[in-house]
Amino acid sequence: MKNIGNQKVTPKRKSLWRRIFTPRLVFLLGLIVLATTVVFSYYYVLFTEMIDAKLQGDIFVRTTGIYTAPVTLKQGQKFKRTDLIGYFQRIGYLGDDKQRDRNRGHYSVKGNTLEIEPSNTGIIDGSPIFSKINIKYSDDGQKISSIYDVTQKKIVPTSLIEPELLTSINQEREKRKIVDYKDLPKNLVDAIISIEDRRFFDHPGIDFRGLFRAIWRNVEEGNVHQGGSTVTQQLVKNFFLTSERTLKRKLSEAFISVLLETRLSKEQIFQMYCNEIYMGQDGSYSINGMGEAAKFYFNKDISTITLAESAFLAGIIRGPGYYSPFSQKARAKDRRDQVLEAMVVAGKLSQEEADAAKKVELGVRPKSASSNAEAPYFLDYLQLQVNDILGSKKLSQDSFRIYSTIDMELQRAADKAVRDGLAQIEKDYGKRYKPGSLQAALIAINAKNGEIVAMVGGRDYSASQLNRATEARRQPGSVFKPIVYTAALNTAFEEERDKIITPATKFLDAKETFVYGDNQTYEPDNFGMAYSNEMVDLRQGLTKSLNVVTVRVAEQTGYWRVAKMAEEMGLPKPQPFPSIALGVSEATPLEIASAYTAFPNLGVRYDTISVSRITDSNGKTIFQNSPKSKQVIRAEVSYIITNILQDVINRGTAARARSLG
Repeated sequence: MKNIGNQKVTPKRKSLWRRIFTPRLVFLLGLIVLATTVVFSYYYVLFTEMIDAKLQGDIFVRTTGIYTAPVTLKQGQKFKRTDLIGYFQRIGYLGDDKQRDRNRGHYSVKGNTLEIEPSNTGIIDGSPIFSKINIKYSDDGQKISSIYDVTQKKIVPTSLIEPELLTSINQEREKRKIVDYKDLPKNLVDAIISIEDRRFFDHPGIDFRGLFRAIWRNVEEGNVHQGGSTVTQQLVKNFFLTSERTLKRKLSEAFISVLLETRLSKEQIFQMYCNEIYMGQDGSYSINGMGEAAKFYFNKDISTITLAESAFLAGIIRGPGYYSPFSQKARAKDRRDQVLEAMVVAGKLSQEEADAAKKVELGVRPKSASSNAEAPYFLDYLQLQVNDILGSKKLSQDSFRIYSTIDMELQRAADKAVRDGLAQIEKDYGKRYKPGSLQAALIAINAKNGEIVAMVGGRDYSASQLNRATEARRQPGSVFKPIVYTAALNTAFEEERDKIITPATKFLDAKETFVYGDNQTYEPDNFGMAYSNEMVDLRQGLTKSLNVVTVRVAEQTGYWRVAKMAEEMGLPKPQPFPSIALGVSEATPLEIASAYTAFPNLGVRYDTISVSRITDSNGKTIFQNSPKSKQVIRAEVSYIITNILQDVINRGTAARARSLG
């Protein structure tokens, strides 16, 4: 109470609202709101620009597709109808039971006839390469009876069909096969949603209910078993941010997730997620996305995978290494079954359907096959060649389409030959070699144009990335002998020679010490120390691979002539010593194979080719390869050597190959 003059005045009591929100507090709250608004606006603009920049144009535009060589179909060819249908399914063609898509080819089975309509992706320089064809089969479905070209409206003897997408890669050594949402089987979508984010199609990017449920269960169990990240948040972490575990990153992840949901539809977000997610490792390459994972684990197009396979792929998202079917098969199967149960709980499957799927084996390809059969060594080699071709252009700067020369049927056969051959040697010589200790390489070239059709650089790419086919220099041994005999026969065309060598020229097959240089000696032995001690002709010397006879041939020819012939045929020039005859000078299998192309081509050697064509994202050709050849042997000489090498197969040291068919 205050006295004002002679009056007593009692001040009015302030309201509760005014007592709580004092001017000072209001001022502080105003500053907080202003600061929050500024911070919110800053990050809104920052993250919005980040999202817009990332989503500009094609999201995965920096991925280059590498294709195999086109498959040639021939009238009368033995190519089972079921195998051809399997090939079309593997490269993503759709059957009658699927909705048509102009970006995918289509096949239709009508009795003994296959009607094939190619996709619109096989258009180069404005013209389609592959025709719409009808393939008529024999009644037993084993052989192609005729091929009708619908475009030309006539029966044709041969026709090309679209090549297989070997892989899609970028500079970060990621393999990725881009898929659309409509390509994803419903079972796969349901499996991922059930195990990763059950309310994906309902929440705004953050699932608060799921987050609180995960926190509660983790508290109950005393450790972290469940995470609260949605599919959108996982995509944001992988595509926009890093995986660092900080509060700032987690808050950024949540903010961007909400913003992303305003930019894209749920289907678009899910499609991005399925193309981005890490799904395993293939040697030095990472497997990214469901499209590539389906190919890597099952050798299937994503549109054709089964319920059990879908559950497996959804299950390993949490940890592809931890649930690896190659090293942890039981754990991978348990995880798949857990996904199937989650689908039941989510109402996506009946218990009977889940139980039936659980009885199915994982069905993934053997690790060695998945590692080598898809030509990883060839891919490494190819990238080096492409980098040389493109020069300043980089694989990561455009969506190139690279058409290679690899023939996948031959590649898989080559991989099997290497694996089976090494296993057999280790079995036969168990005391000398431990299982898995031996290595080998295989290179196959189309001798008529130099195209590399198969390449295996080692036993298991996931264990060793050294490409022994192109990088490992080894002594070729007896493989070099035909070059010695080529130089010998070539003496018939040297005017200054008094004595020429022919296939009938005789040489003594007996133990011998050769003297060369500064009184140096060289004492070769025949295999098994076996000698006939008789005069044998040159043809028999090569047919039976007689070491001493071969050195005698080289001596009479002139070691320097042999060295010069090797250089002419594309090999590193060896030293002109007696040992040259037995292939002690090192070379790579690729160099040897290239040299050998001269024999069946009447002396014309072809440079090897791994790339046939490169186009840009619009289908415009920016590089087209053509065979490069050089006459390195006289036609007459190459004909005779080829004829003698046929004797090697028919009755010589390689007769076992003929017995195998």
